[in-house]
Amino acid sequence: MNDIQLTETALLILSTMHSSIHGYDIMKRIDEALHPHMSVGPATMYTTLSKLVKSKLCSITEDQHRKMYTLTPLGKEVLEGEINRREMMLEFMKTQHKTWRTR
Repeated sequence: MNDIQLTETALLILSTMHSSIHGYDIMKRIDEALHPHMSVGPATMYTTLSKLVKSKLCSITEDQHRKMYTLTPLGKEVLEGEINRREMMLEFMKTQHKTWRTR
C-alpha cells in the first residue's frame, strides 16, 4: 500500500478523473457538487495538478489545444487508499461525536 496522503484539494481533483478531463471541467464538477461549502480556484487547481503530474498520480496530454488530465494506475491506488483512510477517520469521529453528545 502507498503511504502518500493527499490534501483535500488533491483528493477532490483526482476523484474527478474517472475519465480524461480538462481543468475547467474539474473546477466545474467540484463547484457543482460542493458549492458553497468548498471551491477550488484556478491557481490552486493548476498548482495542485502540476504536483499530481510530478508525483505521477495523473498524466497530462494535449487535445485540441487543451490539457487533459488522466488518473494513472498509481493515482488510482493512492486515491482508493486515501478514501479508505478518510472513511475510517470519519467513522472514528462519528463514534467520538456520539459519545460526546451523550455526556
